[in-house]
Amino acid sequence: MAQNPVAIVLGAPVLVIAFAAIGALVGRARLFQSDEYDRFETAVDRGEALVTVSGPPELLDQSRRILQDHGALRFRREATGEAI
Repeated sequence: MAQNPVAIVLGAPVLVIAFAAIGALVGRARLFQSDEYDRFETAVDRGEALVTVSGPPELLDQSRRILQDHGALRFRREATGEAI
């Protein structure tokens, strides 16, 4: 490719687009991030903690009790069962 100028002209834009798409898919592009991420980031910047717990329902219930005992303020259980 380095010896063929046509390959460079045709290949470079394709590589740029491919890497941009990969970056977007792994969450590096703001295009796919919800406003909720900004809220979480702001809360953590203020010194709050964001804790996620995944596991069977018994573990989630136990985790919720432990977090409540230590002053957790808000809980959210996602439909995926991956967070409380």
